[in-house]
Amino acid sequence: MFSLYMPTRLFFGPRSVQKLARARLPEGRGLIITGGTSTTRLGYAAKVADALAKCFRSRQLN
Repeated sequence: MFSLYMPTRLFFGPRSVQKLARARLPEGRGLIITGGTSTTRLGYAAKVADALAKCFRSRQLN
């Protein structure tokens, strides 16, 4: 038996990647879920990963 607590924030729509870069995430972590290969092929997954990395780096500097 186990217990899992996972607070969730979802970002949709215009400028959502920029909003993600400023979001307060627990321990600077985020999860990227895609529905297929187009997200990776078009570069959206990389943009989101970069935004998460910037968010985490800015937290370390504060």
